[in-house]
Amino acid sequence: MAWADLRTDGLVINREKVQRNWRGEGLRVARKPHSKRAGTTTCSISKTSAPNVIWAIDFLFDSLRCGTPVKLASMVDGHTRESLLGINDHSITSEEVINHVRKLFAQRGARPVLRCDNGPGFLSQALNEFAHGQLGIHYVAPSQPWRNGIIESFNNCVREEC
Repeated sequence: MAWADLRTDGLVINREKVQRNWRGEGLRVARKPHSKRAGTTTCSISKTSAPNVIWAIDFLFDSLRCGTPVKLASMVDGHTRESLLGINDHSITSEEVINHVRKLFAQRGARPVLRCDNGPGFLSQALNEFAHGQLGIHYVAPSQPWRNGIIESFNNCVREEC
């Protein structure tokens, strides 16, 4: 933008030179936004006809009043709208999520389809290895959170109430 402003003012200057001077002054150069990655869906999604068929899972990021970041992993049954998972911490690893999902499998005796977005928490190698042969993962297309509306609505309620 600085380069464009200089050009509008009639100054002919190279874009890279403007960036180099900008960095030299300790100013931040805007980075080009990266496009979202899509995970590899392992099964097709169908309507939720019974409990423990489709579980929607997502991460919620927020911060405390003191500024400390906090992360919440939540999972909701698509049929009953029951909250199944509530891990909250400053950092949540994929191993923690996998251990909690394993416990839910043992309690409920279910092998559902996990519906999740394409965030880095769900594109992890560990989650894909765990899901292989045990359950299906359905990734929501990039920039389409309404396709996972159950968990987005739940996260909105959690954010408003807590």
